[in-house]
Amino acid sequence: MDDNGSGTPPGVVIDHSGNKRAEQFGSSEVVAGLAGRALALDGYVVPLQGDDQGRVSELLFVPYYGACIHVPPPPPNQIIHVMLAQPVPVPELSDAFRLTGTLRIARFQADIANAAYEVLGAHVTRMAQ
Repeated sequence: MDDNGSGTPPGVVIDHSGNKRAEQFGSSEVVAGLAGRALALDGYVVPLQGDDQGRVSELLFVPYYGACIHVPPPPPNQIIHVMLAQPVPVPELSDAFRLTGTLRIARFQADIANAAYEVLGAHVTRMAQ
């Protein structure tokens, strides 16, 4: 991945200096048959909400490192909004994690990106390096 961001058309430069999020492209279409299915999915975390002890309780689960932060966010149907069963220490953003829980179809909007799926009462486990 280069500094222009994943999926960015050739010749388009992403300006990282502002506080406006990059435009989110792609589909919000979901696969209805996935609703209610148990999942174990590997990806990366983007913390949204934490506590005063430095633990995260709400996050976006994304398919690649840097998504939503340094590059335009992936399409909403590639992002999962996650509410953890128990808060965890704020992870290194470059660490890969496994998300487990039950998938729901639910639209979620945040300043950083939108998501088309959700997992409540989820667990994340850092992948071995």
